[in-house]
Amino acid sequence: SPLTTQIHSMVYWQAQVYYWNAFNVILVWGRCGKYMDMLTTQLARHSVTVKDSVLDILWVLVTYALLYGGFTLSFHTLLGRQMPEFQDMRTTAYTMWAMALGAGPYCTDFMAASPSFGP
Repeated sequence: SPLTTQIHSMVYWQAQVYYWNAFNVILVWGRCGKYMDMLTTQLARHSVTVKDSVLDILWVLVTYALLYGGFTLSFHTLLGRQMPEFQDMRTTAYTMWAMALGAGPYCTDFMAASPSFGP
């Protein structure tokens, strides 16, 4: 009957798909093995680079923290009483970080709060 022939054919092709998928899995495992070997050498190279430059990175971070802290203190001292964005050190640091990321503009507020910012 046509129905049993169709089921037979469908089961046959489903088995073929499973066999091809199994073959593809074997190929993918081989490819992943080659990739992981290449990745291991690249990872070793990157880890040596980071290990060699960790002291330089720390010095940059310490310098940035000192400069950022100094600017935060100066903005808080200069504008802390006039602008609510600079009322304490935490909000000053947050406002300065937001300004660095593009929030604002604060130029007119600065000039209104302190005449030393204006022309």
